[in-house]
Amino acid sequence: MATNFVKRQLKSPTSAKFPYTSDRDVSITKISDCRYQIHSYVDSQNGFGAMIRSRFSVIMDGLPDGKSWRAEQLVID
Repeated sequence: MATNFVKRQLKSPTSAKFPYTSDRDVSITKISDCRYQIHSYVDSQNGFGAMIRSRFSVIMDGLPDGKSWRAEQLVID
């Protein structure tokens, strides 16, 4: 779910490549029921077409419907 929110902030979302959740550079921490903090990275094209790696952190909240998520505090470096 977090990848969708990150893609919305990229110059070239279709070029985005995310690691598997089992990658050692991915951290998923349960804060409370239906609330998680995710630290990871994305490789994507910048405005000049070069592939760059950006690290991101986001807090994801599960909504009461049990199907939707909301991103809070999305930071992309």
